[in-house]
Amino acid sequence: AQGRIAGWAPDWYAGFPAGQFYFPLPALLIVAIDTLLPYSIAFKLVTAVGAIALPAAAYAFGRGLRAPSPAPALFAVGATIFLFFKGDPGTGVESTQIAGNQHIMGGNLASNFAGEYSFTLALALGLFFLGALAYSLDHRRKLWLPAVLLGATVMSHLVVAMFVVIGAVIVWLARRPRRNLGTVAAIGGVGALLTAVWTVPLLSTLGYTTDMG
Repeated sequence: AQGRIAGWAPDWYAGFPAGQFYFPLPALLIVAIDTLLPYSIAFKLVTAVGAIALPAAAYAFGRGLRAPSPAPALFAVGATIFLFFKGDPGTGVESTQIAGNQHIMGGNLASNFAGEYSFTLALALGLFFLGALAYSLDHRRKLWLPAVLLGATVMSHLVVAMFVVIGAVIVWLARRPRRNLGTVAAIGGVGALLTAVWTVPLLSTLGYTTDMG
């Protein structure tokens, strides 16, 4: 109500800092849609949008790379197949563990239904970002777009953002790296600044988080 991303939610665990240690963009999208539609519908739309957008994002990624036809369409087909990936659990305890991992791996529909919709949304945004980055480096146009998409990816899921940054370095190295160094640095810098409203408070309080290692 006061325009803050993070706040204190008293509902669970005798209270917890909502929006402080988890990725805020999906929740902010729900809040925005909730101004027009009932909350339950807004929540369902946001949980579905990543999976719906993923094939289109893969296609845009292929187009951004100027991959020859029909490669971009095949990228979209591959992303669709990945959404339905379940692994091959077979039988036995080890197979049960494998099957369970498919529900927390992120990106596929099984993970999305288990609550990993932030990951799926970040994956789609990350592919859009990589395609837009390649396009911007090739044509020197719409330089703002990859910066915005990078910020959106980071604020949707940090794990995906790590892989996306590695992908961005590869895209840059394949496109006149010396000539494009300043452009890539500017895009990365603006993308980082767009996330600062959340990442700076996160880093300053990182000592309060659980050590996942």
